[in-house]
Amino acid sequence: MNQIATIKPGALPDVARRHSALLARPEGAFRTPVVAINEKLIPRDEAEALRTHLIGKLAVMTDKQALELTDLMLGAYVNAKPHNPAVYVSSVAAVFQAYPFDIGRKAVDEVRLNLCPKFPPNAGEIKQALDAERAKRTYAIRVLEAHLAEHERRAKDKPQGRLVADMPQEERDAFLSAQMARYRAAAEAKVSTPNAAGGEG
Repeated sequence: MNQIATIKPGALPDVARRHSALLARPEGAFRTPVVAINEKLIPRDEAEALRTHLIGKLAVMTDKQALELTDLMLGAYVNAKPHNPAVYVSSVAAVFQAYPFDIGRKAVDEVRLNLCPKFPPNAGEIKQALDAERAKRTYAIRVLEAHLAEHERRAKDKPQGRLVADMPQEERDAFLSAQMARYRAAAEAKVSTPNAAGGEG
């Protein structure tokens, strides 16, 4: 049975809130998250369901939604008088079109309240806010993927038919030492590998 089916769509907000601390993107986080060997994992079914949900929410907005956000953005600047209004609206809408609608809505608030509270933003400033919001989502997806990978690793490395706690002390120490060595090697490899995504997320 597909484990994703065990998490109902209506339960996803509660699941996300429960793991919000893990999914939040730290300031300046650009690399794929590393899960510690003894870290408590997000349950596999919840991680799979959240990952699928968040990937689906990366779909870009429609042209109509982009124009809606453009109007919302410009409506906050009562004295805005672009040199060429048609070109300005077109360029701003084109930027919005490359992002999900809900991310665009959050970016509008960020631009109006923080980045450009007094004067209309240019396309680059809007893109900056959009990229920052999307990076939060892509980072959360990477966290979930890291937890799913660790689930697989632990299942593969688990001694057949035995628990680590049941091993003799010497055997248990050797097993945990080998696990730690593999984890360190994997972590060092990730740190030394440049981010293929170009720095986002």
